[in-house]
Amino acid sequence: MAVKDNNKNKNENKNKTQEKTMFAIVSIFAVLIVLFASLFWLSRHLQGQQRAQRARFIAAYRFPAALMRKYSEAHPSLGLLEVRKVFEGLRQYFLACLAAQRGSIAPSVGMPSRAVDDAWHDFILMTRDYQAFCRQAFGSYLHHAPEGVMATPMRDALANTLHQLRKPLPGAAAWATVGAVPLLFAMDRELRVEDGYLHDEETLASLETARDSLERKGRDGSGAGGGCGGSAGSGSSGSGGCCSGASSGGCCGGGGGGGGGGCGGGGGCGSD
Repeated sequence: MAVKDNNKNKNENKNKTQEKTMFAIVSIFAVLIVLFASLFWLSRHLQGQQRAQRARFIAAYRFPAALMRKYSEAHPSLGLLEVRKVFEGLRQYFLACLAAQRGSIAPSVGMPSRAVDDAWHDFILMTRDYQAFCRQAFGSYLHHAPEGVMATPMRDALANTLHQLRKPLPGAAAWATVGAVPLLFAMDRELRVEDGYLHDEETLASLETARDSLERKGRDGSGAGGGCGGSAGSGSSGSGGCCSGASSGGCCGGGGGGGGGGCGGGGGCGSD
């Protein structure tokens, strides 16, 4: 009888030890889950703060006077107010590239304005100023590569640009528009740019349709991640774009420079 009691006590102690061990393991897993969830939330929160800070920097950035003067000399048909409007369009494009870091419906953000693309080219040539701007605005260099380098159809790239410009702008300000059309898409028509990229109601309606389609694909898991860039495509005129790749936004390779989302040559953005 004593032997049976001893065996019973041993089994009970063994079961209690196993229960304590399991409880300890479950507790550790629960703590780890809470820890990882907290770290994930903190990371997302810090990323959001960083994006907001970068958006404020882009919104308040004063383009170098020498850059605006150079652009004005190369485009004598444009007055001072029109030149300023072009650079506001460039600011809008940079903000769209930044917004693409949070969520894109295509791998590229297309450049819808020849006038703005020319301004971007000039900015890139001011190497030190442009590099300093990119570090603050995107965290890395925003590349500009020829549109022929881009794998994304231009229609999709421009639909992605439109998608970014339909999102709420970080901060209290609203996106600049001409009527209901984002300034970036209305620019060449407004300034009567020779060989400009003109986006009429039919073109914009087509881009909205493409945007809806790409959004649905994204929800189904078959869409592309964020970034910027653009290549030749059907139905829509544009000047390249920016594409994803790097952690701070991404870029498809190819000549020129840029960071935080794009690609270029004919116009676009991307990061190393």
